[in-house]
Amino acid sequence: MNSAAANIHEHKVFLQVVELIKQSKHKVFAAVNTELIDLYWKIGESISRKVQSDGWGQGTVEELSRFIQKEMIGSRGFSPQNLWRMKQFYEVYSSSPIEADQNVAQITNLCYDEFEFNLKSDI
Repeated sequence: MNSAAANIHEHKVFLQVVELIKQSKHKVFAAVNTELIDLYWKIGESISRKVQSDGWGQGTVEELSRFIQKEMIGSRGFSPQNLWRMKQFYEVYSSSPIEADQNVAQITNLCYDEFEFNLKSDI
């Protein structure tokens, strides 16, 4: 194989490796997004149930937010406002006739592009 042909072949291999990396990154973003949405769903469900059964209100959710920050130093996204949004997220989608797991899967697909952008911004 002459030098020019070798360079073209090498370039194609390099492009294939780059494509493998891109595909893996996409899978990682999708997996992380699915896990985060599932986490937000579970937190929202927990808060929703506590509001209904134990009368949790703004003060208790603010306490929860402070507790999370103390226990999970450096964690972001668990402000009182975000915790209330998680509750709202759960309540809006849990009332749908579709099963919860299907809701999470559908929401994951809808939120993926926004999440990928946000994750890239944070990196």
